[in-house]
Amino acid sequence: DLVFECMRDGVPLIVDDATTVDPRLLPLLQKGLQPGANVFMGGRLHEIAEGFEMYFVCRQSDVELDSVLSSVLNIVDFRVTEEGLEEQLLGRVLQADRPELEAELRKVNNVLCSGGKRLRELEDNLLECITDSGTAIIEDTNLITMLSDIKHTATEAKEQLSNAYETKSKIQQAREEYRPVATRGSLLYFLAIEFARASPVYRISLSQVLSLFDKAVKLSDRPLLPSRRVSCIIA
Repeated sequence: DLVFECMRDGVPLIVDDATTVDPRLLPLLQKGLQPGANVFMGGRLHEIAEGFEMYFVCRQSDVELDSVLSSVLNIVDFRVTEEGLEEQLLGRVLQADRPELEAELRKVNNVLCSGGKRLRELEDNLLECITDSGTAIIEDTNLITMLSDIKHTATEAKEQLSNAYETKSKIQQAREEYRPVATRGSLLYFLAIEFARASPVYRISLSQVLSLFDKAVKLSDRPLLPSRRVSCIIA
């Protein structure tokens, strides 16, 4: 009944702890289904309202899907990886020790994103101006002026991007000084995962690891040299 209500009202449906897919839901997994389509389920036709979507959430990492389900489901893997956790821990230790670096990195990334978008817009404008010109370029003074303005703006945008990339490189070098802390934290978490396979006594959640990591960063000594600071956190 809940499935039919979500289909009728156009409400997303989340199936939690789904280690398998109920065969009765297979008609909804057909590729190409659009809002307004009719699906035969439960002995009658049901219309799919706009906004209806279905999500299957599984917390087990060893679930195997057959070829049919694999072909019709869009699978998104949110499992923690060693590299991903390392990057997360690096951000956490820097937010605690060098928050100005993380703030500057976010600022630079915004500049890079907006600058790249601006360049693409200028390229599109350039092509549009040339395409829409009904006369030869050398005879269209308005077009020549417009092209000159676009070139000037593009030069400024490229210069901003170049400066942003240079700044980001310097920030990354400073961030890398704290990399050993993040590497050690990620390694310890995945070692604990392996121990838990042998005995539930060693089971630990990611939230517990993050809490212990933050505590180690907060309570360790704070010498001025980054290399010594890193040693104090790891010790």
